[in-house]
Amino acid sequence: MSKFKFLPMATIGLTSLGFMLVIILSGYNFEGGVSAVVLGAILLTFTVISKKLREVTVLLYISAAFLFSGLLMISAATCSLDAANSVVGSDVTVVAKVTGESESYPAKSVYVLKTETVGGEEVDVKLRLVSNTSLCIYAGDEIQFTSKVYSVDGFENSLKRYYMSEGIYLGANVYNGDDDITVIKDGSDTFSCKLQLVRDEVKSRIYSVLPNEYGAVAVAMLLGDKSGVSDETLGALKGAGIYHLFAVSGLHLSIWVLGVFNFLKKLGLSNRLNSMLAVLFTFGFMALTGFTPSVSRAGIMLIVLMSGNLFGREAHSLNSLGIALFIILAANPMVAASASLLLSFGATLGIVTLYQSIDKILNRKLSSVKKKAVRRPIKAVVSVFFVSVCASLFTLPVSAAVFGEVCIIGPLTNVLVSFVSTAMMLAAGGIAILFRVPFGANACAFVSGLSAKYIINVSKLMSNIPFANIKTETVLFGVFAILTVACVTGCIILLKTHQARIKGIVACVACAGIVCIGANTAYWHNLTTLKVMDVDDGICLVVDNNKEKIVIGCGASDPYSARDVIYEVYDKTSPLLIVPDNSKWNSSLVPDVCKSIEFDRVISGETIDNADTIVESDFKLNPWSNASIEFHKTTEITYAYCVFGSSDLLIIFNSTQDAVLTKHLDADVLICSYYLPDNFDLSSFGSIVISSTEAVGADMIDLYSSRNPNIYSTLGETDFTIEMRENKPIKISYN
Repeated sequence: MSKFKFLPMATIGLTSLGFMLVIILSGYNFEGGVSAVVLGAILLTFTVISKKLREVTVLLYISAAFLFSGLLMISAATCSLDAANSVVGSDVTVVAKVTGESESYPAKSVYVLKTETVGGEEVDVKLRLVSNTSLCIYAGDEIQFTSKVYSVDGFENSLKRYYMSEGIYLGANVYNGDDDITVIKDGSDTFSCKLQLVRDEVKSRIYSVLPNEYGAVAVAMLLGDKSGVSDETLGALKGAGIYHLFAVSGLHLSIWVLGVFNFLKKLGLSNRLNSMLAVLFTFGFMALTGFTPSVSRAGIMLIVLMSGNLFGREAHSLNSLGIALFIILAANPMVAASASLLLSFGATLGIVTLYQSIDKILNRKLSSVKKKAVRRPIKAVVSVFFVSVCASLFTLPVSAAVFGEVCIIGPLTNVLVSFVSTAMMLAAGGIAILFRVPFGANACAFVSGLSAKYIINVSKLMSNIPFANIKTETVLFGVFAILTVACVTGCIILLKTHQARIKGIVACVACAGIVCIGANTAYWHNLTTLKVMDVDDGICLVVDNNKEKIVIGCGASDPYSARDVIYEVYDKTSPLLIVPDNSKWNSSLVPDVCKSIEFDRVISGETIDNADTIVESDFKLNPWSNASIEFHKTTEITYAYCVFGSSDLLIIFNSTQDAVLTKHLDADVLICSYYLPDNFDLSSFGSIVISSTEAVGADMIDLYSSRNPNIYSTLGETDFTIEMRENKPIKISYN
């Protein structure tokens, strides 16, 4: 155990993260926090009393981690969640400051506020304010409004965990734009406002010299803002396993910091001064990107490493990672359940723990290549591949659990785009810096645009490779993943030579991959899934039997929803699209979706502009064996009745009165927005699914829950999936 005495912060940080994650996933934050404190106190007591245990220093660090985790979870449960729950209600007056985390969409604007008082009580949490129009408020402004305030504690578990990991505990809506908001104090002189202006100026400069999708890709790579990137490109990047390039992370920060450090070193600055300037640059970059968890984790690690130069001491990578986790968790313990942090942390841990041994083997194997001009490029390419593999191995469990799939092709794609993406990001930064120098800005724009074009084309090519992504929504995949990790660990421990270990690991991973493909095929056999897409107002469903896909309904109040629909369907070349009518709520996404997806047929109850449709007001289809879709459209109601195996669903798009055929009124699932007849009997349905905005969805839940307790809603925030198998109960789960 003696080797742990040099890594106290690594032990505390890793143990704290694991224990907090278990507590959060259990749903008993306060009780879990108390248990952690008790366990930590007991372990600490026995360690102090027993002379033999005192020699095992790692036990002191573990007990400290338990105490740290427990106290933070108790604080989060009482000081944040309980405080937020105590002020919810209607017509509550809120005084808060606008943060820089706000986003604007065509159909709504979302602002993250830091509350000062809620209902006259001091409450220090984040509040998510949704408006149907853009508000004239900016980062740093202190505002006041009166609205119905609700707690995220009432949301579905995964959605609640997401909000709380972002520090958001409350929500509210305003409907009359600026008339509902009073600006108490202008924040134009605040640091957050000036920082937002800098971000906006950087985006403006890039778009002014690169005003196309290549400019949007450059902005996404530099700042993480993906709003200008097309749906098709985003889908290709996800499918190719390089979507992380758009999530500003430690990779981006490391490139910039190391570049600045080496540049200053060549100017002849001392290591101490050089490190001090690099620390200041790191903090500035963290601020510019909004202190996201991934950037904060990497930034704190780099600051710790650079600080070692300031004080003449070398920092250990695992200890630096532990310190970063310690600080991030202390700021918000609920971030332990953040997929972004877990992916970023897992990737870094994989690289730190595995790549060092691989690098030694590579150096030994390549030592026979005498020419540096040949050896260095080979080493660089091979290193990128193995770094990506190391990161992928440690992020696989999170990807499988959170996203329901893992990308097999990712490491190879990273090799193809890694150096080009670095050039693109640096060139995008060069555009912003050299904007007043036309020749320099145009040269950087040329490099950035050419790099973006290359990345987009490679992504499209790689994402279309068979089995590039494997779905993991099965217990079997989890079992095989655990067995793979166990086999790899066994190879490292039991096999004596590096060569034997590598061969053993490759064999284990290959066998596991073959078994996973088989398990994935077995899981999808006889399974039909229906995904209810989050499209705000309107309904859009994607039905998938792993061979064919059908899109039913294709409208929304938010046109950005089209990219999510495209991503769900992009891997099928000839799906079917059924559109109820030409209303905005049922067909507004059709033009954008049809640009990216080649549908075999588009069937609609009415003629749709900019779409080649078959118009039929009533029809019945049998898309595959044991499946049927009946579509009915009259002046009174538009609905679809679907049967998949032994499960049936009633989808109501709009209605003026009770006009559904009687035989369809006992379906397993009713799917609607808020177009339901007044006297509609809801008790006969097994479950009710509401696809609507956050405000309307919450109101409908309150209204309908007394008539049917099995009610779900997208709440304008999340998709969820309905799984149907022959002679098996329907399973509904949020994504």
